[in-house]
Amino acid sequence: MGSARLPGEFMDFVDYIVKTYGRALKIVEVGVGRFCEVAVEIKRRLPHVEVVVTDVNVETVREVRQMYPMLNVVQDNVTNPNIGSYTNANLVYSIRAPPELWSELMDLAQRVHADLIIRPLPTETPVTLLNFKLVNFGKARFYVWHPSKR
Repeated sequence: MGSARLPGEFMDFVDYIVKTYGRALKIVEVGVGRFCEVAVEIKRRLPHVEVVVTDVNVETVREVRQMYPMLNVVQDNVTNPNIGSYTNANLVYSIRAPPELWSELMDLAQRVHADLIIRPLPTETPVTLLNFKLVNFGKARFYVWHPSKR
């Protein structure tokens, strides 16, 4: 899938990640589902970066592995993560993560010393989570958390 399939808000989201994490070793998307276009575009633009996508659903993981061989696809549950999949990540991000997983995502990012980006649904705001910074980048709106500021 090419960037032509990404709406502007997601392309702006990718632009931010590429600009901010261009020197990363590893970037991990948690809960990718079948919407892999963001991760694919990151990999296309940062070919030196290991791009990992995770999902809890075994069948989804199987399908994504077949469709996107350029990605490292891992079956994992963020509520009981296999830390090895996230070790050395500079960034962990999630698109439309359910609010009940936000604290789990923070714990995971803290454990591996990675920044965390949550791109919620437009109606969701992580107001209960401390030290998140709202970022408006082009058409994209998301929240960034740095473990060093916890």
